[in-house]
Amino acid sequence: MISPTAPSSALIHSSTHCGKGSSVRDGSELSQPLEPANVRAFWDNINQEDEADRSVATNTQQKAVDIAKQRMLVSTIIHQKDHKGAVMLGLYTQRLCDVYERLDKPSRVVFLQMLSREFCTAKGDARESARRYLESAAKSSDPIQSVLFARNLRDDLTPLYTELFDQINRLPGGFAFLVHMRADMLAQIRNDRDDAALRAMSDSLMKKLETWIIGTLDLKRITWNSPAYTIEKLGQYEAVHAVKSWLDVK
Repeated sequence: MISPTAPSSALIHSSTHCGKGSSVRDGSELSQPLEPANVRAFWDNINQEDEADRSVATNTQQKAVDIAKQRMLVSTIIHQKDHKGAVMLGLYTQRLCDVYERLDKPSRVVFLQMLSREFCTAKGDARESARRYLESAAKSSDPIQSVLFARNLRDDLTPLYTELFDQINRLPGGFAFLVHMRADMLAQIRNDRDDAALRAMSDSLMKKLETWIIGTLDLKRITWNSPAYTIEKLGQYEAVHAVKSWLDVK
């Protein structure tokens, strides 16, 4: 144990084994007296090492598409929603968003193609639900049973990636993230117009965005007593009747 009268700088440096340009802590610094300045130096040291590690990872690993890990992460978010709490699902979803943000454009295309093809409608489940619904419609006279089979068929026809979109939208800034993700989809569709799976996913996301944004609108009546800048915008963006003067607006 180092004496309490030891210099405060000993917290970081007295227990390091230094080669040129590097230092390795052996853990004995944790036994040193903790002063506020020492704690700050300790965490600053750790943060510098973390930044260096992230820089190496960015240059060597994150630019390459680790599609297997991304697939596993997406699958966890979609299939484990009933077994994991909202907090854990939020953390997994945020992690996926962080991974996507770090991908370059070609890697994003690979990710979106994987998502649109491997997490679309579960064909086996949809086929079985369709069979049960058709049998019920042909043989059963119970309307409640037919409604239940129809609901199961609708659920099984819903692409799996819609659950991922729902989880992302629950995050702070998730709506804006999805808008940018759809922009990436549209850019790739312009390059490959035959990609039916990606086009279907883009359309599905567009419908969700429309539903969510309508739910957040605050509709107010515009009158002559509304703020001047609002009335001015009305005149600028009116597409049906040409507005030439304030009298036209009034």
